[in-house]
Amino acid sequence: MSSSSAESGFQRIVDALTESARTCQARLAEVTRTLERSNGLDAMQDDEAQHLQRIEAWVIEGLASHGGSAVRAVSALRIANDLRRIDQLLSDLARRLPHPMPALPGDTADQVHHVIELTLVQLGASQDCLTTQNLGRIQRVVSEETFLDDWYDILLGDVLDELAEKRLSKADLIPVLTVARALESIGDHARDIAINAAALDRS
Repeated sequence: MSSSSAESGFQRIVDALTESARTCQARLAEVTRTLERSNGLDAMQDDEAQHLQRIEAWVIEGLASHGGSAVRAVSALRIANDLRRIDQLLSDLARRLPHPMPALPGDTADQVHHVIELTLVQLGASQDCLTTQNLGRIQRVVSEETFLDDWYDILLGDVLDELAEKRLSKADLIPVLTVARALESIGDHARDIAINAAALDRS
């Protein structure tokens, strides 16, 4: 296989990973919208999950045949794995959340929505790292993960305050903790995607 055709094959792999990242971001937005609806996820979400699984399998097949560097191949596989884990977190979250969600006091609800928005931005930024290969942007994604962790801690502090003041029951606050844990994990995977994107040298 020539160098140019191998490079073209690897670019298709990167494009597939980028499309997977977009799908994950769309799924995260859809799952979080269900927090404000009385019903669960639409059936099409299952189709999107299967699409992500097919892309991961295609990436593995493509890496086996394109003959590129081992470092890039391992990085691409790690990115595919992080995207699959994000998808699994979203699927688990959608299945486990009660519908409708319990009503939350305004300050706690605001914290939940803020953390959701930050996680969406972080996932979008990690997706951009796949296409821009910009070291400065990758470093920002990594540093902003610490910022996200701080907001998760603030949210958990609010939950403990609600428990102490008995404004909500433990059963009502469990879904909030479930959302917070899932978002924290998604943020971690988004950071890892950005780190591995640094090895996708397409020059």
